[in-house]
Amino acid sequence: MAMSVLVYTLSAVVILSLCLNAEAQSTTRPCDRNCPCTFNPVCGSDRITYSSECTLKAANCDRANPVTVESTGVCTRGGRHSHGGWRRGGRGGNQGSTAAEEK
Repeated sequence: MAMSVLVYTLSAVVILSLCLNAEAQSTTRPCDRNCPCTFNPVCGSDRITYSSECTLKAANCDRANPVTVESTGVCTRGGRHSHGGWRRGGRGGNQGSTAAEEK
């Protein structure tokens, strides 16, 4: 009787550990670099303006220390723009700039 209880307990522990391991693996997703072509700028903690939160997260795929969203909108006071398809006053993506800003 004691042997069957031991076998049952060990079986339950093994099954539980397999389930917990499967849950941990299912929450880890590969890095998604396919961002939609939308302009919804965010300022990263690195003071770089990203065209969207998705492009910031895609840039984090290559970083050891991930950047977080500091604020919505373009970075102010010394911020730069990422290479995520948007440059103020540049070709093919100068949304938000005016003729006065480009002069």
